[in-house]
Amino acid sequence: SVARVQLQLVGVTSILLAAKHEEIWAPEIKDCIYISANTYSDQDVIRMERDIACSLGFRFTVPTSYPFMCNMLKRLNANTAVRHATYYFLDSATLDYSMLAYLPSCIAQAACYLCLLYTSPSPRDS
Repeated sequence: SVARVQLQLVGVTSILLAAKHEEIWAPEIKDCIYISANTYSDQDVIRMERDIACSLGFRFTVPTSYPFMCNMLKRLNANTAVRHATYYFLDSATLDYSMLAYLPSCIAQAACYLCLLYTSPSPRDS
């Protein structure tokens, strides 16, 4: 739980952490202090940043299926048609709420497998 007097510090520090993770040029600590009207010191922000990161277990993101799929397509040395078809299957899977029950790596593998099934020539074609 957070004391009411520290809510602004938690908010400013959370924005700083998010910006460090997402932005190319994150704001500096002095910018956060300025936004909070010099209510906190740089040590307060650094301490709160450490506390928030420890509370989250340093887990700022969750794995998604996209990096797994890119890795598999690279290992398969897939051509452009296979890549686009795999992207299509993966995008379709991410729109289905029931797919949240599966690991991102399994969803990526299934998308690659489906693509290979649909793009490889069937035995009847020969």
